[in-house]
Amino acid sequence: MKIGIKESRILASYAVMAAIAYLVVAILEITGIKITHDIFGGLALIVISAIYLAGIKETIERSYKGISFIFGGIILSLIFGIMYLFIFLAGILEYAIGEASFPSIRIEIILALFITPLAYYIYRVIK
Repeated sequence: MKIGIKESRILASYAVMAAIAYLVVAILEITGIKITHDIFGGLALIVISAIYLAGIKETIERSYKGISFIFGGIILSLIFGIMYLFIFLAGILEYAIGEASFPSIRIEIILALFITPLAYYIYRVIK
């Protein structure tokens, strides 16, 4: 099956932006520059970035095979974002009972929010 030219270009361009954002954040996390030093989190973000990049060529060629990679990247992005959101909420609860200082928000939560329009757009294209 084929998708439209306009839809394939929008999906591919958004996937490129997402892959670059995840790769930049992964490098910053691994090196510990300006954000939390988290090697394993950075490696997970590199994998998500690679999944987005893997589907770009076939998406531009208007194939559903490319969309499956982008969809997989979205699922992983949202899983990691929701996981870090729960960790953030647990930190807020610890702060509320006086056990810890107020937690800082992780960049993965912001990246997951950045991905939600792409998830909605893919839902509209596939439907």
